Amino acid sequence: MKKKIWLGIAITITLVFAFIANAFTGNPLSKTIAKQNTEQFLQKTYPEETFHIERGWYNFKTGTYDFTVTGDQLPQEVEMMRAGFFGQHSHYDGVRYSRMDTSLNRRLNEQAGAYLIEAFRSGAPHIRGVDIEFSVMRGELPTHTDWSPTLSFVEEPWLMIMMDATNVSVEQFEEEVQFMQKTLEDLGIQYQSASVNAQLWDEETYELNRQEAEMNPELDIDRDDFWYLRYFASFNAKTKKIETEVYDQ
Repeated sequence: MKKKIWLGIAITITLVFAFIANAFTGNPLSKTIAKQNTEQFLQKTYPEETFHIERGWYNFKTGTYDFTVTGDQLPQEVEMMRAGFFGQHSHYDGVRYSRMDTSLNRRLNEQAGAYLIEAFRSGAPHIRGVDIEFSVMRGELPTHTDWSPTLSFVEEPWLMIMMDATNVSVEQFEEEVQFMQKTLEDLGIQYQSASVNAQLWDEETYELNRQEAEMNPELDIDRDDFWYLRYFASFNAKTKKIETEVYDQ
């Protein structure tokens, strides 16, 4: 009986160490399959190009299998990240990212964000900002394209909307979110989905940090760092009912 007990303990300890090791370093089988999935993804997504996977490792910070890739049409090596136990999901496509028109995406973001803040303000007075993630690749649009509500994209953008939650009830938050959804529909704006963060200003924490900064001039205290999340919701063009997540301080 004692032998069985010690055997059970030994097996348990082995499994625990194996689990911990897997959490930090992954495992060889999953890495091999993740590499195969990466190769298949590249072949399917970019059938006219040739790629070589140079290195691979498990990234315990993101829980992904990461690979550096070179290719005949890549100016430098890029990173591919695969999520899932066997790397069955694409987490980051470095080939696509390397071909983004970053300056155009930045300008479209600025133009669309400024436009939507004004479009939302009449029915969503607590709007603080709108950040739009565009993924326009070089050659998809002329470099000097200006944003307009009817502009079409190969990959529709994501919206990230910030609101001030001060003195805002859940009901009012949802009314403003519904107004923004309706406004996007009325304007005919393409987007994949939108997330809305309503935040409260943390005056007490800011004041404590400001006082500390007075004694330590090297500290950089930015007021924008002292907001905490109160409400969150997400929607797309087909969302029928806004579901709000409420957070306490």
